[in-house]
Amino acid sequence: MNLYNEALTKATLKRFFREDHESIYERYQDYLLFNNEHCLKEHDFENVFTLNSQLGNRLYFSFHFGPFLYILYHLIKRMEIDVIFIASQHSRDRVEHFIEFSKTVDLKFNENTVIYADSYTGFRQIVEAMKSGKALFSLIDIGSGSNAIDKSNNVKEIELLQETMLVRNSLFEIAAKLKYPITQGLGYWKDGKRHIELKDIEPEQFSMAAVWKDFEKMLVQYPEQWESYHTIYKFMKPSLPGDTDHIAREQDYTFCKDRYDILKDKDNKYLFAQEYFSFFKISDRTTEIIEYCETNNLTFKLDEIEELFEHNGFVTDLIKYKIIGTC
Repeated sequence: MNLYNEALTKATLKRFFREDHESIYERYQDYLLFNNEHCLKEHDFENVFTLNSQLGNRLYFSFHFGPFLYILYHLIKRMEIDVIFIASQHSRDRVEHFIEFSKTVDLKFNENTVIYADSYTGFRQIVEAMKSGKALFSLIDIGSGSNAIDKSNNVKEIELLQETMLVRNSLFEIAAKLKYPITQGLGYWKDGKRHIELKDIEPEQFSMAAVWKDFEKMLVQYPEQWESYHTIYKFMKPSLPGDTDHIAREQDYTFCKDRYDILKDKDNKYLFAQEYFSFFKISDRTTEIIEYCETNNLTFKLDEIEELFEHNGFVTDLIKYKIIGTC
C-alpha cells in the first residue's frame, strides 16, 4: 500500500470507527495479505454457502469485502454461468490479473467478458447485456464513475455507520426498468472458512438503503475485511471547507495534530487534510515549520505564522481545512 492510500485508509477508518480505528487498521493490513493469498485457492479452506437464490442469468452484485472474487469464481466455475464482470477503468490492473489467473484454472473469463461501466460505451453495453438476458456481476463500492459522484444525477443517499453516503444507482435503475432479476452476494471469512450468502431481490422491490444496511451489519462484525477504505471516501457526502470570512485573528492558534498528516514521498512532501481527504504539496521549509510547531506544541497569532510561509493565502487554507485552529 502506498503512502497516499495508507493516509486515505486511516482517515476513512477514523471517520467510521472513531476510537477503534488504529486497531482495525492493524488487523486490516494482516487481512489484505491473507485474502490476497487465499481468496481463490479453492481447496485451502472450506466453503459455507447460504443460497436463497435461483441463480442463473441475472444481475449479481457484491462489495470489495471478504473473499468477494470467490463469488465470481464460484458462479463461473462451479455454477457454470457465463458471467460478464462490470468493472471500473481504474481497476484495469486488477481485472487483468484476474484474467491471467483464469487462464491457469481454465476459467471462462477474459477481455470479452468485461464491461468497463465508466467507459464511453459502458452504459450501452450494460443495457444490451440485460436485454440479451446475460448474467452480470458488479462490485458496487468501487467509488468511481464517469464523473464525480456529487455531480451525478443517478445517486441515492444512504447512511453507513452514521456517515451520509452518495451511492450510484444507475445499474439498478436499468434492472428495474427491464424487470431484470437481481441477486445480492455477500462473502466473509469466519473461523477459517469462506462464507458466501446469495439472496434474490425482485427488481421492483430493490432498495439501495436496504442492501447497504445488510452490508453494514457485516461490516460491524468484520471491519478489517473491507478493501475499499482507500476509495470509499469518494462516496461520502462532501464536507464543505470551513468559513474563513470572519477569522478571529486575535485568538491563539495551533496545529491540530489529529487532523492532518505529513507525507514524504522521495523528494516531494504533502500535507494531508484528514477530514476533507485533500492533499497539498508543501516545500521543505513549510514542512520544517509545521513539524517544529507540532513538536513544541506552539501556539501563535495568525500574524506571526503568516510571516513564515511563502504563500500568502496558505494560512487561510490551513484554517479552512481545519489543520490549524483553536483545537
